[in-house]
Amino acid sequence: MSKKRVATHAGSWYSLDADELNNQLTQWLSKVQAVHSPARAIIAPHAGYIYCGACAAHAYRQIDPQKIKRIFILGPAHHVRLYGCALSSMEKYQTPFYDLTIDSKVYKELMATGHLEQMSRETDEQEHSIEMHLPYIAKVMESKKGQFTIVPILVGSLQGDKEKVYGKLLGEYLSNPENLFVVSSDFCHWGRRFNFIYNDEAAGEIWQSIESLDRMGMSIIERMDAKAFSEYLQQYQNTICGRHPIMVLLHAIESIQEIGHNFNMKFLKYAQSSQVKHIRDSSIEPHHIADDGKCEKFGQVLDVLSGLSIIVKMADIEENLRELVELQNDYNATLHDIQLLVRDIERLQKENESLAVQQDCSESFNWSPLKETLRIVLEIDKNPELEEDVLQVLSQKLSSLRMDLSALRSADH
Repeated sequence: MSKKRVATHAGSWYSLDADELNNQLTQWLSKVQAVHSPARAIIAPHAGYIYCGACAAHAYRQIDPQKIKRIFILGPAHHVRLYGCALSSMEKYQTPFYDLTIDSKVYKELMATGHLEQMSRETDEQEHSIEMHLPYIAKVMESKKGQFTIVPILVGSLQGDKEKVYGKLLGEYLSNPENLFVVSSDFCHWGRRFNFIYNDEAAGEIWQSIESLDRMGMSIIERMDAKAFSEYLQQYQNTICGRHPIMVLLHAIESIQEIGHNFNMKFLKYAQSSQVKHIRDSSIEPHHIADDGKCEKFGQVLDVLSGLSIIVKMADIEENLRELVELQNDYNATLHDIQLLVRDIERLQKENESLAVQQDCSESFNWSPLKETLRIVLEIDKNPELEEDVLQVLSQKLSSLRMDLSALRSADH
């Protein structure tokens, strides 16, 4: 089996067509000035490009590819229980532009520390927090195609002093001007579906309360104070899904400041996906931050996570599900699992063009569970209060679908 990670979110979270994607990224980047270039690290969003592509350009525009030989990508784990950090088992990562090569030498060095484990192909391809940066990386580094490597690192729920341990471990690499760090994160996920409805009425309307809370955290990040940021998270429980990768970056900065590296960070932009005025609304906040240091400059764009849109094709029937807005991570993951299953089935049917094989595929895969699952999805979309009750049902039906898909895959090989 090829050791290349498939771009599983291409065609849904961003365009699979290289020309279309290139035009989008070019347009977004052309509207942003390189005011804090060359960046040594950025923190950028991992939502669908329709929601955050323009915002992400503020960070990626600050990258100067001329001296970069290696790009570390730190993404939070959304779909697997992970209490440390994990490396890919792949050798290349696919993008619509060209494949990105993983730095095997650095991977060996990191594994040798005993602090990292290896993630499975399934975990790797389900996770979106790293993949959503790959097209932008390929785009801004296109003049150096084949002359740089990537170091993807999945960051789990780090407890105790683990953030500091990983920060110190990666600090050595951050100090090297040939290395770029990309940290994948967003800021506040607000609403009942995220189990977070913090509201400081003194700040004004709900959206103003969210902005006030976010700016509080942004101010701490600007000071590069890992301890204060940890205390802020503990006190306010702000729903920053990339909080652990951010903490690792802050500890990495602290570790090399001790040996004379100077940094100066400031936020350049703040935006909200929507201005929440009612308790039933939802919102996720994007931001952009940069370091205006001597030669170490940082950019950050924080997520506009607004859900995803799925197109499911069943033989000659096309069912278009309307956009599902700002769903919690578990629900998002469940929808993506459905999409991956259907895509694999479509691929198998296309690869086996003979009528007999198509008939065999049709008979071996029972579409009824999928149709029922999608019916439940639509019911959830109409009535968000049903979500918690049916997540378990969705998971059970997905298990059945996976068994059918496994049988299809076995037959295909």
